[in-house]
Amino acid sequence: MPFAVINSRWQTPLPTKENITTPVDVYGYYGRWMLITRYRLGDAILLARRAKSLNLFVFPQDVDPRDGRL
Repeated sequence: MPFAVINSRWQTPLPTKENITTPVDVYGYYGRWMLITRYRLGDAILLARRAKSLNLFVFPQDVDPRDGRL
């Protein structure tokens, strides 16, 4: 199964105290990317963890997966 390496300006997989309130976009992938909502990073991570069966992904607001430039 192929995988993609995404270069991120975020260097750690877990938010630090300083960036937990950073605004992010939560997308769902259901054959195409759909913007679900905008949240603070900490809340978006909780949402994604609670929605285990859904394909939710958290992106910085300046990254739009719909434009194909991940």
